[in-house]
Amino acid sequence: MPEIRVERHEILDPRKRQFIDQIVPTLTLMRASRVRGTGVTVTAGSHRVAPGSVFQMTYLSIQAGSAELWWALTKTGTLAPGQINGTVDIGYLQGRGVENRSGKVDEPVHSLGPGTFQLRLLQLGSARWAGVAFEGVEL
Repeated sequence: MPEIRVERHEILDPRKRQFIDQIVPTLTLMRASRVRGTGVTVTAGSHRVAPGSVFQMTYLSIQAGSAELWWALTKTGTLAPGQINGTVDIGYLQGRGVENRSGKVDEPVHSLGPGTFQLRLLQLGSARWAGVAFEGVEL
Protein backbone atom coordinates (compact mmCIF):
# COMPACT_ATOMS: atom_id res chain seq x y z
CA MET A 1 0.00 0.00 0.00
CA PRO A 2 1.43 3.41 -0.93
CA GLU A 3 2.42 5.74 1.88
CA ILE A 4 1.21 9.33 1.52
CA ARG A 5 3.34 12.09 3.07
CA VAL A 6 2.88 15.83 2.98
CA GLU A 7 5.95 17.96 2.34
CA ARG A 8 5.89 21.59 3.38
CA HIS A 9 7.59 24.24 1.25
CA GLU A 10 7.53 28.02 1.39
CA ILE A 11 7.02 30.00 -1.79
CA LEU A 12 7.04 33.74 -2.36
CA ASP A 13 3.61 35.21 -3.03
CA PRO A 14 4.33 38.27 -5.19
CA ARG A 15 0.95 39.86 -4.46
CA LYS A 16 1.39 39.69 -0.68
CA ARG A 17 5.18 40.11 -0.84
CA GLN A 18 5.64 37.43 1.79
CA PHE A 19 6.37 33.73 2.00
CA ILE A 20 3.39 31.38 2.25
CA ASP A 21 3.22 27.61 2.81
CA GLN A 22 2.85 25.40 -0.21
CA ILE A 23 1.62 21.90 0.65
CA VAL A 24 2.65 19.18 -1.79
CA PRO A 25 1.15 15.71 -1.28
CA THR A 26 3.86 13.10 -1.90
CA LEU A 27 2.93 9.60 -2.97
CA THR A 28 5.68 7.24 -1.86
CA LEU A 29 5.86 3.97 -3.74
CA MET A 30 8.37 1.36 -2.68
CA ARG A 31 8.88 -1.87 -4.56
CA ALA A 32 11.41 -4.63 -4.05
CA SER A 33 11.91 -7.87 -5.90
CA ARG A 34 14.12 -10.78 -5.00
CA VAL A 35 15.14 -12.82 -8.00
CA ARG A 36 17.02 -16.12 -8.18
CA GLY A 37 18.81 -17.46 -11.23
CA THR A 38 20.27 -15.83 -14.31
CA GLY A 39 18.87 -14.39 -17.52
CA VAL A 40 15.57 -13.46 -15.85
CA THR A 41 13.60 -10.26 -16.63
CA VAL A 42 11.10 -8.94 -14.07
CA THR A 43 8.98 -5.84 -13.56
CA ALA A 44 10.06 -4.70 -10.10
CA GLY A 45 7.70 -1.74 -9.78
CA SER A 46 5.10 0.18 -11.73
CA HIS A 47 2.71 3.08 -11.33
CA ARG A 48 -0.19 4.40 -13.41
CA VAL A 49 -0.21 8.17 -13.87
CA ALA A 50 -3.75 9.53 -14.23
CA PRO A 51 -4.77 11.51 -17.33
CA GLY A 52 -3.96 15.19 -16.87
CA SER A 53 -1.32 14.42 -14.21
CA VAL A 54 2.47 14.29 -14.16
CA PHE A 55 4.57 12.08 -11.88
CA GLN A 56 7.73 13.84 -10.69
CA MET A 57 10.08 11.03 -9.58
CA THR A 58 12.17 12.45 -6.74
CA TYR A 59 14.10 9.31 -5.76
CA LEU A 60 15.20 6.17 -7.59
CA SER A 61 17.30 3.35 -6.14
CA ILE A 62 18.45 0.19 -7.92
CA GLN A 63 20.14 -2.54 -5.83
CA ALA A 64 22.07 -5.62 -6.99
CA GLY A 65 23.24 -8.49 -4.80
CA SER A 66 26.06 -9.41 -7.15
CA ALA A 67 27.42 -8.54 -10.59
CA GLU A 68 25.73 -7.62 -13.85
CA LEU A 69 22.33 -6.01 -13.53
CA TRP A 70 20.69 -4.18 -16.44
CA TRP A 71 17.60 -2.12 -15.62
CA ALA A 72 15.17 -0.01 -17.65
CA LEU A 73 12.48 2.58 -16.98
CA THR A 74 9.76 2.20 -19.62
CA LYS A 75 6.49 4.03 -20.25
CA THR A 76 3.35 3.03 -22.13
CA GLY A 77 -0.10 4.52 -22.52
CA THR A 78 -1.49 7.98 -23.09
CA LEU A 79 0.72 10.42 -24.95
CA ALA A 80 0.78 14.02 -23.78
CA PRO A 81 2.61 16.79 -25.68
CA GLY A 82 6.35 16.30 -25.21
CA GLN A 83 5.97 12.79 -23.72
CA ILE A 84 7.26 9.56 -25.21
CA ASN A 85 6.37 5.89 -24.99
CA GLY A 86 9.09 3.26 -24.83
CA THR A 87 12.36 3.22 -22.93
CA VAL A 88 12.89 6.41 -20.91
CA ASP A 89 16.14 5.41 -19.17
CA ILE A 90 18.40 2.37 -19.05
CA GLY A 91 21.30 1.55 -16.76
CA TYR A 92 23.86 -1.08 -15.85
CA LEU A 93 25.36 -2.05 -12.51
CA GLN A 94 28.66 -3.76 -13.21
CA GLY A 95 29.13 -5.10 -9.71
CA ARG A 96 27.35 -5.59 -6.41
CA GLY A 97 25.96 -2.37 -4.99
CA VAL A 98 23.38 0.36 -5.20
CA GLU A 99 22.72 3.19 -7.65
CA ASN A 100 20.81 6.07 -6.07
CA ARG A 101 19.47 9.12 -7.85
CA SER A 102 17.87 11.95 -5.89
CA GLY A 103 15.99 15.01 -7.04
CA LYS A 104 13.36 17.50 -5.91
CA VAL A 105 9.82 18.21 -7.06
CA ASP A 106 11.04 21.10 -9.25
CA GLU A 107 14.18 19.16 -10.35
CA PRO A 108 13.00 15.53 -10.60
CA VAL A 109 15.04 12.49 -11.54
CA HIS A 110 12.36 11.77 -14.18
CA SER A 111 9.12 13.51 -15.14
CA LEU A 112 6.51 11.09 -16.48
CA GLY A 113 3.17 12.01 -18.04
CA PRO A 114 -0.11 10.05 -18.24
CA GLY A 115 0.17 6.31 -18.76
CA THR A 116 1.93 3.49 -16.95
CA PHE A 117 5.63 3.39 -16.21
CA GLN A 118 7.55 0.30 -15.17
CA LEU A 119 10.95 -0.30 -13.62
CA ARG A 120 12.23 -3.51 -15.15
CA LEU A 121 15.23 -5.60 -14.16
CA LEU A 122 16.61 -7.02 -17.40
CA GLN A 123 18.86 -10.04 -17.93
CA LEU A 124 20.01 -10.29 -14.35
CA GLY A 125 23.32 -11.92 -15.25
CA SER A 126 24.75 -13.49 -12.12
CA ALA A 127 22.76 -11.32 -9.66
CA ARG A 128 21.27 -13.49 -6.91
CA TRP A 129 18.80 -10.79 -5.92
CA ALA A 130 17.89 -7.30 -7.05
CA GLY A 131 15.54 -4.57 -5.89
CA VAL A 132 14.06 -1.24 -6.85
CA ALA A 133 12.72 1.64 -4.77
CA PHE A 134 11.24 4.87 -6.06
CA GLU A 135 9.14 7.75 -4.81
CA GLY A 136 7.70 10.95 -6.18
CA VAL A 137 4.87 13.43 -6.43
CA GLU A 138 1.88 13.17 -8.75
CA LEU A 139 0.72 16.65 -9.72
